[in-house]
Amino acid sequence: MLLISQKSWNSNDVAGLGGQLDVFVASAERYEVGEPIKPVVLLPIAETGVAPPDRQALLLEIGNLVAERALYVAGAALVKDKTEKAPFIVGFLIGPDGQILLNVRKHSPELINGLAVDQTCALASPAEMQSAMTPIGQIGILPGEDILFPHLARALVWKGAELILNPAAEVSDERFTSRQNARVARAFENCAYIATASALNSGDGKTQLNRPAASGFADWSGQKLVNRSSEDILKVDVYIDQLRRKRTAIFSVQALHLRANLYAEGYRKMIAAEPKPSAAPTNRAEWAKEAQRRVAKIKASAGTGKETEYDVLLVQSVKKMIQKTSDVGAMITENIQRALELPARTASNPNVRLVALSEFFMTGQGGHGYRSPITLQRLAIRYPGPEMELLSEFALKHKTYVAGSTFEIDDKLPGYVFNSAFILNDSGDLIHRYRKIQCADVWGSLPDTTPGTIYKKYLDTYGYDFLFPVCDTPLGKLGTMVCFDQAHPEI
Repeated sequence: MLLISQKSWNSNDVAGLGGQLDVFVASAERYEVGEPIKPVVLLPIAETGVAPPDRQALLLEIGNLVAERALYVAGAALVKDKTEKAPFIVGFLIGPDGQILLNVRKHSPELINGLAVDQTCALASPAEMQSAMTPIGQIGILPGEDILFPHLARALVWKGAELILNPAAEVSDERFTSRQNARVARAFENCAYIATASALNSGDGKTQLNRPAASGFADWSGQKLVNRSSEDILKVDVYIDQLRRKRTAIFSVQALHLRANLYAEGYRKMIAAEPKPSAAPTNRAEWAKEAQRRVAKIKASAGTGKETEYDVLLVQSVKKMIQKTSDVGAMITENIQRALELPARTASNPNVRLVALSEFFMTGQGGHGYRSPITLQRLAIRYPGPEMELLSEFALKHKTYVAGSTFEIDDKLPGYVFNSAFILNDSGDLIHRYRKIQCADVWGSLPDTTPGTIYKKYLDTYGYDFLFPVCDTPLGKLGTMVCFDQAHPEI
């Protein structure tokens, strides 16, 4: 049983928290039918009074309260520590015996508060990802905005986390809905449960501020349980066995398909390109300076494109499936012509600058009702080739960019078939080619090849930068992903 609190608490008044914990005990006892239930309680990020408390002193004090009530209690609070120059937020999980099971620093700055606080975080330190076993599964904690960063959630899953707790302090602003969507996305991307606790009010006892209803519980299917009123407690039954069964379903568990080592070199390059930080900022002025540095870097890397507003035609054509007895060349040509008939009506409009075709728009999904190396070899084309010439003529005639996806064979890598995406410019030139990275072929389910399948050979042929191509155009910097790629934020 998971009990999510929407009631604020103050880290300078831990004794007052004891009364809240008594309510949780009473709530859990109502559901006892045999063995006593030891629920997991998730608190929001604590309010801070006069000054942040000492880290260890706070956790020990909370631990004593928890031990008296035999609960699991998780939350987060702003604390100080003699090893740091400024306060920071720590996430914690305390067991029913009062033992500290998780004690982790927040990695990200206070983005929701606009960096308007004098505190630091673990931004400049290697991440210490921890998880701990409880009656409702293996738990990890990402306080506050940490849940917005996909790689932090992914790292927790690699450490065994099944349920990720997110003590938060939400506000209503233009990004509120995006942050709520991000929490659901973390559950989907990792085949995990995500639980968030955010207080419905805050204040010093004299002045109270109402906050948005942001607490909730999300699973991998996009289902989200949220409060419908001003209730103090949101009760959730966590079916951990259901999640574990789901994680054995190979095809639909994104974390199992992730080619983690493939991204390692890219992350190393990104880190090497950044100035080595000596420490994370500790006050508002330092955070503002770091933010300005990052904004300047983004502006410097922006595309050279001058066309900032234009129309895109998204084409959903009906394909004819290629069968064993089909004339493959003729049918591919027919499918291309059918796909181009739709945008041809308006593609010459000066505002239309990009025509995007669907995956498999030339061939359908594999032919014969199944995929095999033989059927895919029949369906695959070369870049360039007669099929691409038809698309190039269209792009040149209508002065528009054209993007799409096909099965592709590459004479530099004979014997393999790639699921590839392409972009043609408005002169009909091939300016971008990408091979699908994340595909179920990792389990032998599909016979097409990804660069990760033949990783060393692929890098020897093309180099690492060919894995994630981005082309600079008058429309901006353009890239592509294919189908299942979108389920993996690493792309």
